[in-house]
Amino acid sequence: MRLLNAAKIQGWLADQPGDGWQERLWAADADSEKEFVLAAVLGDDQSESRRNGLVAGLSRLMMSRIVLPGYAFLRGYKALRLFKDVQQMFPDGDLDTMRNHGARLGMTPRHVDEGLRLRRSCTSTAACMN
Repeated sequence: MRLLNAAKIQGWLADQPGDGWQERLWAADADSEKEFVLAAVLGDDQSESRRNGLVAGLSRLMMSRIVLPGYAFLRGYKALRLFKDVQQMFPDGDLDTMRNHGARLGMTPRHVDEGLRLRRSCTSTAACMN
């Protein structure tokens, strides 16, 4: 189902100008928020199941690094599952090392988790790669 919904988003992006999915995402100004993408692809028929399916497809495109939305998009995306999926991409022990380092610096667990979310976002966004 994720692949089918990812294909729907790519079908919409295919109509946008640009040389590749990332440029088309930017050209469509779809890097601002998921609501823009949902409205553009689903139109007025935004039932909960269709929205959830399309969000799953969007997650698949991001996890596959087909599109790399910026940090502002991800902050508004509010997808805990996406961050957990991205966490699985780190080598074993990296997250524990980062958590321990934060604790040694006197950071609260909440602040460490916020830093890890930023770190995970940066591994999957074009904005942090520039």
